[in-house]
Amino acid sequence: MNFSLDWSNITSSVMLNPYWTIVLQFLGFACTCWVAIPFFKWFQDGRFSLGLMNNHALLSNGENYPLSELVTPELKFNETAYEFYGPIHFGSQRLFNIFFDYAAYASALITLLTFGFGDLKNSFLKMRNFSKKNEHFQLQQESEAENDSDSSSSLLSNNLKHRQLHAVSSQYSDRINKLYSVYEDVPTLWFVTLFLVSFTLLSYVIFQGYIFIPWKTYLVALCIGAIIVIPMSYLYAISNFQLAIGTFNELLYGVMIQNPFFLKAQDTKHPVGAAIYGAVAGNCWYRAQYILQDQKIGLYNQIPPKYVFFSQIFGDLLGVPVNYASLQWVLSQKLDYLRGTKVDPLHQWTGQSLVNYSANSAQYVLVGPSHLFAKYPFLPYGFIFGALAPLLIYGLSRVFNLKKLKYLNTTILFSSMSTFYGNISTGYLTQFLIGSYVMYYLYNFKKRVFKKFNYVLAAAFDTGFNMCNLFIFVVFGSGWFSHGEPYSFPAWWGNDPNSVEKCYAL
Repeated sequence: MNFSLDWSNITSSVMLNPYWTIVLQFLGFACTCWVAIPFFKWFQDGRFSLGLMNNHALLSNGENYPLSELVTPELKFNETAYEFYGPIHFGSQRLFNIFFDYAAYASALITLLTFGFGDLKNSFLKMRNFSKKNEHFQLQQESEAENDSDSSSSLLSNNLKHRQLHAVSSQYSDRINKLYSVYEDVPTLWFVTLFLVSFTLLSYVIFQGYIFIPWKTYLVALCIGAIIVIPMSYLYAISNFQLAIGTFNELLYGVMIQNPFFLKAQDTKHPVGAAIYGAVAGNCWYRAQYILQDQKIGLYNQIPPKYVFFSQIFGDLLGVPVNYASLQWVLSQKLDYLRGTKVDPLHQWTGQSLVNYSANSAQYVLVGPSHLFAKYPFLPYGFIFGALAPLLIYGLSRVFNLKKLKYLNTTILFSSMSTFYGNISTGYLTQFLIGSYVMYYLYNFKKRVFKKFNYVLAAAFDTGFNMCNLFIFVVFGSGWFSHGEPYSFPAWWGNDPNSVEKCYAL
């Protein structure tokens, strides 16, 4: 329970997310850090405390598992080494996270079919109505052109001024959508072309064997990614919450890779394939989300959809080289922190996510999910629990006419409980307090102040933080002004060398 003054730990989400999303995320954090972890730590004199704050794959004694020993030089599963070291173990918090990761995924699907079904149906009907209106307009245009080419030309020009061209905005009557409805949609052909270019390039890379996944699993990744866009987009639209789906993708890849239909016995079984599969399947959704997010910005700023589309392409062309250069800098400067040979007092460079990928890949790809579920048979019940929870809430809301129960979104709660908090849990209490003040108090009781300043300040805080970060990196951290070595700030009470945020492990 600590307070953070670091904006990177608070983020502008506290000024953008609906208040019920902020509350659910805080409840998920509290359930994990204030209830589950202390229980695992002290129940029956620490019966479940082994590896509690460690998300590595573990040996039976709690030491980190030597995962590299499980891969032969031919990139095959080393069964001899596995027999020697024994099965892979996970700490209690990590198992807690996996259970609720599965539950969150199932909950997202069921929530769409229950609470989201009406919205989904209405959206489909609006799109169909727009299509019919378009067909009617085209028929009318052709008929008038045949009857009287001279008089119809002036009539058509008048109709075109008032014709609603945007499929979504034309279905709503508010001022912003009315203004935006005159802009043409991005043609479907543009998206198809973009997909075909990406599909061709990625297919070439896979068929040449440059990355470690079989082509059949690649096709499944694209299909799963396309299907999951709808429930994930629904969740994001109503809550501004992005559900991480990497663990389920890695599990699904692990199930497929054990089947000879997807991978023959003589083929290589590289654990990195799980992360690549997750990147392909996950990016189908993540990229779709960014497209929707930018189109929403275009709607509010009255930027034509086609211009937004080109700005996204231009941004990617600029961003990819910058991301690659940043990755190379991280590997050259921070590799020891990522490998765990050095400890970062700020706990920003911990490699925690990479450790998750590595542990999941070894368990799902090399060993197989069946071994995980045989050792921890309660884990698959996460899917059942995640499916039943929204059904129960939906049933209660219908029986007792409690419409506000729709805000008890189990997907957000379970996803927050699936986060591994490691040795620090910084910023979550601060997020909740600031979010309560801004998104509850100001939003409900100071509407004029909220409307005038909230979103501008959120953007200003993010911009100021990023500019400050860039300045500190260039002047103090890059070594460009200190003969190649970054400046080391003096240690004092506010800059504890063991934990800059003064948040310590149990």
